[in-house]
Amino acid sequence: MKLKKHLLLCSKEDLKLDISKTLLKCTTTSEEIEVINKELLLLECLINNAGHVVSKDFLYDNVWGIDNESFSNNLEAYISFIRKKIKTIGSVVEIKAVRGIGYKLEVEK
Repeated sequence: MKLKKHLLLCSKEDLKLDISKTLLKCTTTSEEIEVINKELLLLECLINNAGHVVSKDFLYDNVWGIDNESFSNNLEAYISFIRKKIKTIGSVVEIKAVRGIGYKLEVEK
């Protein structure tokens, strides 16, 4: 897995993450929505690894830190918040759960 730090913009299909402005944008609808710190970090991990399953351990390590004792439902809660935001702005990108492993960005069919 790769984590690209300090990029100002990362994207997948019509979904663009503007890290400097903490905005998630849909180029198809021209809608945008603000994302908070943990959402931003999760989206960065998922977009930079688009097309690959990103393990829950990788996400926990890169978003909450290796030594963090976060509850297991924190990740699921933040993924749910992000899914709602992606749907709100009308993107064709979805976050799919891969049971027992992690998450993957996919384009709606």
